Amino acid sequence: MNHNLERTVIGSVELGKGVIPYIHDFSVTSNYAVLMIWPVRLDFSKITDGGGLFGAMSWQGDRVNTIIHVFDLRGKGPKEGRYTRPVKSFTAPPMFSYHHVNAFEKEGENGVELVVDVTGYKDGEICYGENGFLLIPNMKNPSTRSKQVRDGDCYRFILPLSESRENGVSNSSFIQPFILPMIDASGMSYTGEMARVNDIFKGRQYRFSYCVTSFAGCDVESRGGFLEWALVKRDHDIALDRLRHKISHQPSVITWSDAHCYPSEPVFVPNPEGKSEDDGLLLSEVYDAVRGFVVMEKTASFEMSLTECSHTGYIYIKDNEAYHPVLRTRVFGGVGSSGSGPSIDIFGRPFSRTWSLIASPVAINSTNITLFHNPYDMGWQVGDRIIIAATQPLSQGTSQAFNISWLSPNSNQIVLSAGANQVFNAQFLYPNNAGVALMAAEVINLSRNIIITGDNFRNVNCDPGIVPVNGISTLGCSCNPSINRTVCTIGLHTMLDGGGVMRMQYARFEKCGQRGVKGKYCMHFHFVDECPNCLFQGNAVEFGMQRGIVVHETHLSTVQDNVLNDVRGAGIFIEDGNEMYNKIKYNVVVCPWVLISSTKYGCTVPGTDNGQADGSDNQAGFWAINPINDLVGNRAVNSFNGMFYDLGDNQGGIGEAQGHVNTLYSPMGRLDGNTFHGHGRFGTYVLSYFPKRYCLPNLTANGWLTNKTLCTGFTSVGLDNGLGFSASRSVDYQSAFIGGYTVGDFQYNRHVSINNLNNIYWKETKNFADGCSGHIVNGYYSGGNMALPDMAAFIIENTIFSGSTTFEANHHCNVGVTGFLCMPTYVLSNVSWITVTSINWVIFHQNANNYDVCAYADTINDAWPGVPAYELASFYAQGILCKLPLRSLRVYSHGLTLETGYNLTLSIYSGNKLLTNFSIPYHQIGSDGSTTPAKQGWAFPVVVNANYEYVLGREGGDGKVPSDFIIEFSDPVFGNRWSPDTIILTVRGQNCTKKTVSSQHDRRWVWSGSPDYLESEVWGRGACSSYPNMPAITCPSVIPPLSPTSCQSECSTECNNGYCDCGSKKCVCNPGFVGSSCSIDLCAAARCGPHGNCDNCSIVTCPPASSDCYLAGSCQTSGACSAETERPDGSPCNSVPYGVCKSGVCVSTSSTPASTGACTYSDSQGGGGGSDSNTSSSTLSTGVTAAISVICVLACACFVGIGIYYFRRHRKYATSTNGKMEEVVEDEEEKFLEVISTSRPTDTGRTSINEDHEAKEERTVSISDNPFLKRDKAKVGNTLKHLSKHRETISASFNKVTDADRDSFVASENYSSYTPEDAVPSGRGSLDKKQYDSNTNQRQMSPRDSPNNRTPVWAAPNSLRNSPRTGGTGAVVNLRSGLREGPPSRPPLPPSVLPSSSSSSSSSVPSDSIRAATVPAKPTKPTKPPRPSPSNMPQSLASSPPPPLPPKPKSKVSNASPPSLPVSKKPSVPKHTEGNNDNDDIW
Repeated sequence: MNHNLERTVIGSVELGKGVIPYIHDFSVTSNYAVLMIWPVRLDFSKITDGGGLFGAMSWQGDRVNTIIHVFDLRGKGPKEGRYTRPVKSFTAPPMFSYHHVNAFEKEGENGVELVVDVTGYKDGEICYGENGFLLIPNMKNPSTRSKQVRDGDCYRFILPLSESRENGVSNSSFIQPFILPMIDASGMSYTGEMARVNDIFKGRQYRFSYCVTSFAGCDVESRGGFLEWALVKRDHDIALDRLRHKISHQPSVITWSDAHCYPSEPVFVPNPEGKSEDDGLLLSEVYDAVRGFVVMEKTASFEMSLTECSHTGYIYIKDNEAYHPVLRTRVFGGVGSSGSGPSIDIFGRPFSRTWSLIASPVAINSTNITLFHNPYDMGWQVGDRIIIAATQPLSQGTSQAFNISWLSPNSNQIVLSAGANQVFNAQFLYPNNAGVALMAAEVINLSRNIIITGDNFRNVNCDPGIVPVNGISTLGCSCNPSINRTVCTIGLHTMLDGGGVMRMQYARFEKCGQRGVKGKYCMHFHFVDECPNCLFQGNAVEFGMQRGIVVHETHLSTVQDNVLNDVRGAGIFIEDGNEMYNKIKYNVVVCPWVLISSTKYGCTVPGTDNGQADGSDNQAGFWAINPINDLVGNRAVNSFNGMFYDLGDNQGGIGEAQGHVNTLYSPMGRLDGNTFHGHGRFGTYVLSYFPKRYCLPNLTANGWLTNKTLCTGFTSVGLDNGLGFSASRSVDYQSAFIGGYTVGDFQYNRHVSINNLNNIYWKETKNFADGCSGHIVNGYYSGGNMALPDMAAFIIENTIFSGSTTFEANHHCNVGVTGFLCMPTYVLSNVSWITVTSINWVIFHQNANNYDVCAYADTINDAWPGVPAYELASFYAQGILCKLPLRSLRVYSHGLTLETGYNLTLSIYSGNKLLTNFSIPYHQIGSDGSTTPAKQGWAFPVVVNANYEYVLGREGGDGKVPSDFIIEFSDPVFGNRWSPDTIILTVRGQNCTKKTVSSQHDRRWVWSGSPDYLESEVWGRGACSSYPNMPAITCPSVIPPLSPTSCQSECSTECNNGYCDCGSKKCVCNPGFVGSSCSIDLCAAARCGPHGNCDNCSIVTCPPASSDCYLAGSCQTSGACSAETERPDGSPCNSVPYGVCKSGVCVSTSSTPASTGACTYSDSQGGGGGSDSNTSSSTLSTGVTAAISVICVLACACFVGIGIYYFRRHRKYATSTNGKMEEVVEDEEEKFLEVISTSRPTDTGRTSINEDHEAKEERTVSISDNPFLKRDKAKVGNTLKHLSKHRETISASFNKVTDADRDSFVASENYSSYTPEDAVPSGRGSLDKKQYDSNTNQRQMSPRDSPNNRTPVWAAPNSLRNSPRTGGTGAVVNLRSGLREGPPSRPPLPPSVLPSSSSSSSSSVPSDSIRAATVPAKPTKPTKPPRPSPSNMPQSLASSPPPPLPPKPKSKVSNASPPSLPVSKKPSVPKHTEGNNDNDDIW
């Protein structure tokens, strides 16, 4: 563009002395300019007198006419001095015009003519008169507004430009203009203003113009109706024909108008490929003064993009009872059909992260907080509204809102607008076998620069004329006395219905949701079908009255990075049950209110169509009835429930999906890396779920099942049809219940569950259909009850237990209709016990089968040196300690009732010698007819693999057991994984005499989980039948855990560093990897230098000093390395001169001495640079590795659980010669991170306490004096006390204990008086606070006073074999390769009785499996933290601060620190780090 344009005078005309006309517009053609001088004059003296512009105008039409001058743009006019005079001048009747419409040249009868169209008025009253259009007082006054001067008519002037001139100047002539009649089809005449034409036709002959009128629907003479505004398309050719030929049947105008809508000046945008003048779009900004909705229909589009920080936009939805015919009132959205529809795009200023965590505890009155991430890099700004979420347990917390007063690019700290009104806790645990537990308050940012808001909530009375469907209606507030709904609470709602695409990104939605009206939520995908481009990302939702984000009959959408605060009802809700492959990722749902209160009642809300999801039944942060969607990296806090998957109660779906799905059997989507805490009821919880093979709905059939016959519990030959899935890396803490109701083929993998009333709460399950998998693997459980289920060999393996942990066997068996014969077997394989402080480790559910408990230990004295057996028994609730493993023996019956049921007798023989006999009582779940088939029969424990014969018969009568009753012994998983169990069995009445029965016997059609059990084909089968054994299954020696759901076979390439998404059929890369096959390692390119390698893009590692091989954070000092521990690049071996680890041994490779193992870590904040220049190093003491804090890992851009950390702003990066991405360092001085080291055990996996008795009770946390601040080899003291010994086997069996229904957790009282501050819905169900209090107290894991009705169980002599050990009646527990510090009720044992070495296999869990990092308030020299006390958790979350956040390196952005923030020198940091690398909940 030329910015040096100069003004050029085309021509001039003398107006006369003192004449100042008011001229607003003129016309131009290709060759001419037309200037019209109206008889309106300006008197500037009146402007200076305060009259203003319009006060200075006067009409002089009674004295002068209109004068028209035509100038030739080619300079052909007569000259007068240096100016060109008009080529022709005309006069016309006195009139006035603001705007010209268009002008063009044409050939007339006497030569060239100029045609000029203007919007004209008969006088100048419009601008200066009493009823002037532009007088604001008149416009604001309703009594004068209707008298406003009507819009102008379209006047046409035809100016002849004959060549006959005198002295080169044409003589003046009088022109009489005429009005083009603009008449619609009804005969109504239209005036208009602000006329525009297709710009291509400016100055050319044209046909159409477009204007706005403020008097639509008024005849020519009417002066009322100023509020009737419209857009008008005018056809000038038809208007001319009507005038000349008196054509009356053809309209010359087409209009658009709507009530209370005020359009602005229209702009015509021509179609670039159009062939006609009117082919294009007409744009106009329309002010809707009354209407409460903005809806795009059909193929309309809406786009609002404000990505710059300086702009803020609003969409304001009024409350005025105006209704859209489909989406109803107070709505912003779109309506399509059959999958097609409008396109709606809203894109606000983007954030790198919308939420973070506090990195250290926040004290009361503190105004400074430190975040996990740099707020500047996240895109946060001073003034932003943030919420710090509650950290109290059991929905007893409140959140607090702040504004950011200060932040800096160089700090993770921010200054708050007010002091904290409570302590906000932060603690971080890193169990080696499980995921990272980031137990810290969430900080969510609720500010956006696009705000979708409106009038406040309004309560409306229900309308008896609206007939509800299933208790509710989409048409409005229907009355529903059954749930006491007489009032609805109406806010705005947003919705895409029927088809199209909606992308809402980085906007704020507030005062939204319509409680009591179906389908009206804050954000809503509704019946959109497949929509991979539908996206809700980075939005803030606050003050919602009926759910936050809803995905309904929509597939493949993405809901990601959204933050929700104070949303009543479900936070994120998946509705009908046919929704497939939607990705719910990295969202945070915060409930800011206490559950038990007189007003708020937490975030529950009554009167919706789903009391389970929204009300006091099971309001949840995340609620769904369909599992085929991904739930990854989300967090919920303080709501009644965290994640509630209601898959069984609505098995057939709801709404239009009802009868077309089977959510109980459907596959599970990806369930990975979610964190739920502080919930009054459930954290991670699946109500009922038994996934089956081939029960996959059809995406192309709207998520419906196309072949329901495939959804069966058993195959056609009676084999288990289950299909295994897992919940991976979940973190739950400070809630009441975690787990599932009746759930099978479902594994908790790498689960961290801490300080919940029930760390696991599982009622009923089954063995995995794969015959091998465990139910809980690689977990960490501390400070809560393990409420374990019935109906399986329930396997817990590679798992750590800590704190006040108790085991409750059969915890819900025979309560209601859960459980069966209450005789499960619990197998604890390779578990570790660390500082277990429970007085009783075992609780027995008394409603279960009436058998005592056996705790099995093969060598008690070896397991617990110096502990008498009777004292050890007290830890198992006085269960009998047995020397032999036990298994369950079950008999399934049919046709009996509680009245007709009878006892069985069991006799035990050794050879022909009777050892003992006793009576086995009949057992039945529920009342007669309460379950179909009936859950009834008998069960008891037996010793396996011993030379004993069990003889079973009926007590009384003929002594025979009916021949079709089913005998079931042990579980096949024992034979699949270890070796089969056997007993010698005789059953009177069946073909079973001294038969050697194997655990692998036929059990077809018996149990595939509720409701698939005891099918009609089953009777006559079992251990005593002639049917063949179950098909052989050979499990691998190491059972891999079940991975989160992926569909690798659907992707065209191998997703090596990610997974194949089942919906998109594309690779989804792990954080830090990109590319179609996830092969590009961004972390390695950005961070790693010659002395370090990026392990899984999480941490930089290098061999420690004075060691030979690197092994998952532990060091071996011998010269040999196993193949598994060998570093692929060859690590330096200090035991061999010039050696590296090659082919399993340390070998000499050169004449240069090997590295000492020390490594450097360059610019750990920057995100680039792997070079060694300007770095600092430190070496570590022999056998000890140091773990960099997770804060450092985050800042260094390398952490799998968090995602690839963005490159730092204001930095330059370039590719080095070795292909790595390195930062271009401009400053000579490098700054490095300050870190805290967490000590590790020596290569033997233990620590001698003889050298330093001050280690005492230090267990999981060891903080050094920050050796990285020293340049020499600072010795890092290892204070981790190892009071553990691997035991080959300890097993125990449990039975029952009296308890109420544990999950009958209820919230509050006085729901009828519910009166929230921001809205007043009425009516609540009744809840019993007393019951809540008693339940809460009951779940505090207090020991039982004494056993009830304990009957000793016969115990056989010791007969050991190399297999997992089990035992017991009522329940059987096997502890394999376990570690335990010692009897929890006793003081520490003296060193003389401690084991001297560890004999665990390579798969065992080391006793130092927990690493906790602490962060002091200031980055100063840390002190040794107090020993964690499980008894005071959750308060202990605040007792140990998390790791210090690293200071930032120098930046070119300079911001002064506030006085209250500490400023410290940034020390160097070594390159070697370690730590867990994967928790997706902090992407």
